[in-house]
Amino acid sequence: MTFLFRHILIGLFVLLFLSSLNAQNPDTLSAKTIADSLSLPDSAKVVVYDTLRLLYHPAIDKEAFSLNKTEVDFLNYRGFSDVVSYFPASTQLSPSLSVDQDYFSLYGTGVGELAVLVNGIPTSSRFLRSNNFNLTSAENMQSIEIVPLPRGFLYNNIGGFTALNVRMRDRVSAVPITRIKYFEGYGGEGFLDVQYTGLHYKRFAISVDVQNRKIDEGYDNSENGMWLASFGAKYLLSNKLQILLRHTLTSYDNALNGGVDSVATVTRFPTAAFNDLLYDEVSSVVHFGDRYQKIS
Repeated sequence: MTFLFRHILIGLFVLLFLSSLNAQNPDTLSAKTIADSLSLPDSAKVVVYDTLRLLYHPAIDKEAFSLNKTEVDFLNYRGFSDVVSYFPASTQLSPSLSVDQDYFSLYGTGVGELAVLVNGIPTSSRFLRSNNFNLTSAENMQSIEIVPLPRGFLYNNIGGFTALNVRMRDRVSAVPITRIKYFEGYGGEGFLDVQYTGLHYKRFAISVDVQNRKIDEGYDNSENGMWLASFGAKYLLSNKLQILLRHTLTSYDNALNGGVDSVATVTRFPTAAFNDLLYDEVSSVVHFGDRYQKIS
């Protein structure tokens, strides 16, 4: 027993000695002191933000009076010509039908002296010296700019002193946007505008705008209608170079009856009251029963 007890004491003494050494010299490989040298963030989880900036058409003149699309949305308008009439010093000559061609005068100048530009490119006819504002969509524009006098002659291509520039909407959205606008009015008047904008393949944007306006026939030869479609594609190559393609299709049919021929109407119905005949769409006789204007 003495021999066994002696070996037990020796074993306990050895264990106590080893435990004291371990307490004085902590393990340098313990979990608390190990720093993993490979604890870098996973490169697959690092988010890299695209610093690509969009390029737009700038204003043609810094002193131009401007009206943007947000302000236009709060106006009472049916077409592009109604929007232009809200500018000061403008005169609108309109036959009251939404599809008929309107004429404008700015700053008291002649009707045929106003030049219209789209994204800085002249669109006025130098031969006819006129502009058909129905061929410009008020729903697909970014802003309207009127150059003040006398700087307008710098942008006028028909020999006048006034100029109006339309900046078309060039919107790029990562989330697809769809917009539909529709209304009906008196005399079978109808309006429909459908828009789509979307970003595809990260750098390729597509935009579509289709518009239809029409008026049913009331008086003889008075039915009007038009289709206006615009297709755009934009490739975002870099911050300094971006390619924009835009194509517009137009179908415009405008009846030109010349108004009511009062003499012919009274001759046809001599016993009827004149005022009753003048405003009767069925009985009234128009000046021209087969004239029309067609643009496509």
